[in-house]
Amino acid sequence: NIDFDYVADHTFYRIYSYDISSGTESILYEGQNIYVEEINEEYAIIREAMNEENVRIYVFNLLNQEKELIIEGRIYGNCIIDGDKLVYLSSSTDNIETEAELSHSFYYFDLISKESFYIGVAEDDVIAIAELFLGDYAYISYDDEIGDCRPGCIPKEDFYKGDFDKVIQLLN
Repeated sequence: NIDFDYVADHTFYRIYSYDISSGTESILYEGQNIYVEEINEEYAIIREAMNEENVRIYVFNLLNQEKELIIEGRIYGNCIIDGDKLVYLSSSTDNIETEAELSHSFYYFDLISKESFYIGVAEDDVIAIAELFLGDYAYISYDDEIGDCRPGCIPKEDFYKGDFDKVIQLLN
């Protein structure tokens, strides 16, 4: 009989980097309940979640091998890199007027200035989650008029203004 709670409480993970040119590997990060949230040419975003209310997001600079805690709190869904910005959903009460807005508050963390900025609230569950930034668009999942989750996109300019009613449906 396996005690899964005991196993979870005593399991540690490591995230490695392997240098192809030298054939060496190094440990980037180790701990409990961690995984690589997002990665690009410069950054690895590491999520450490002790529970749903206590999530820590670290940025690991792949160029200089430095890591830094950048966000701590209630983070929902994926964190998505857009250049030097990290977009995320949070339940922070800053800039929020009603309880219903808590899980749908978009922010971005500027990896250069090291500051978080409020984007806006997706009214009536319009945008469920940001999936990918590519070119001039944010690709998202959104709830249509009957409540079904659909893929869509929105121009980045509108997304960062919090103008979420500009969603373009991708599939019928």
